[in-house]
Amino acid sequence: MLDVSGMRFFSLQKGGVPAPASFHLIDYMDEMNDFADTAALIANLDLVVSVDTAVAHLAGALGKPVWLLDRFDHCWRWLAGRLDSPWYPTLRIYRQPSPGNWDAVLKEVARDLQRLVTVSRQRQRDGEPPQGAHDPHGKKRRAVTRPGRHAGDMPRLRDATGRRRSAEQ
Repeated sequence: MLDVSGMRFFSLQKGGVPAPASFHLIDYMDEMNDFADTAALIANLDLVVSVDTAVAHLAGALGKPVWLLDRFDHCWRWLAGRLDSPWYPTLRIYRQPSPGNWDAVLKEVARDLQRLVTVSRQRQRDGEPPQGAHDPHGKKRRAVTRPGRHAGDMPRLRDATGRRRSAEQ
């Protein structure tokens, strides 16, 4: 999945074992003091790919496209036989086809990420706005980036007291 060209990947994991350096993740999480900070970071991403965590729910609640990597014996809230969620309209579920089979999930996500990059590049060449990351097949036309904004160009965030600060502080 991380081999898809044309994408930058950001870590949204707070604490715990860090990802291997070979993953080349951009990581601002040490600068996140609370969920409001994490929400500000997510607001500037085009897509969140996550297992079933609070971050996936936060991104879904914010209306950001979320690709949820779900286990075979899924939680009840993700419903059987569905690839979408009634709770979060921008969420797409990638479920294990059998217990422990994450390889199939990651291959499907990588394929859809590559498709998303390819379609996005074509749309840019055609002068069209980008499509929504929640739909790699181009069925909905919804911009997920703001002109001149990239996830690496962090906005000013609010700290726990409500004061504005830049992500670089």
